[in-house]
Amino acid sequence: TIISTVSKISMITIIHGDNIESSRNELTSIIASCKGKEIRRLDEKHLDETALIQAMESNSLFSTNVVVIIENLFTPLGRKTKRIKEFTKIIDDNTQTADCICWEPKELSKEVLSCFTSKIASHVFAIPKTIFIFLDTIKTNNAKTLLSMTDELFLVSAPELVWNMMISRMRQLIQIQSGETPAKLQSWQVSRLTNQARSFTMDKLLKSYKNMLDMEYALKSGLSPFTFADMIKQWILEL
Repeated sequence: TIISTVSKISMITIIHGDNIESSRNELTSIIASCKGKEIRRLDEKHLDETALIQAMESNSLFSTNVVVIIENLFTPLGRKTKRIKEFTKIIDDNTQTADCICWEPKELSKEVLSCFTSKIASHVFAIPKTIFIFLDTIKTNNAKTLLSMTDELFLVSAPELVWNMMISRMRQLIQIQSGETPAKLQSWQVSRLTNQARSFTMDKLLKSYKNMLDMEYALKSGLSPFTFADMIKQWILEL
């Protein structure tokens, strides 16, 4: 059974999705609510069946409740169902001795979540589709349209997240203009970026990207009066 929760720990809580900033904030909030409990943390670099069993099974030395936090366990496993079930069984079998929080940088599929036999609290943090529509609209001579989208965009997405994704998009467009294919993209994504890049000259892309870096440096060093939202709008006007 899959239920939803916010900032509340269940016996098994799954925090997942590609909106990393929001999901990390949720994890931090849950950890803060676990005062008085023994926190044990595991990540993919130090995680195997033995480590997970030891973390889940051993009682607290201080006679307090145990919370095991596991980061990036399932995402690297992909579709290795057998391995996934081995880990979920360990977690399922030990919910009486420890609560478990799993944080994943991508949304887990229903198939993965269904490998748990215990009730889980699943909280998905997905990047709003409006961000991707906005990113696809970044073109020269399109400032009016972009500015008209920002108010609605900032209602559903933090300006900091939007800004970071804008920087990533500009890097991808520069790669495309250079004849390189950005990593981890499907063919349809490359095709879409190629069409978008045609709106720019390489000189314009490089100048706009440098402007981004200069504006961000000024903001973070206290030299700019702008907020991230202001900065996005200013960059659009100069595009």
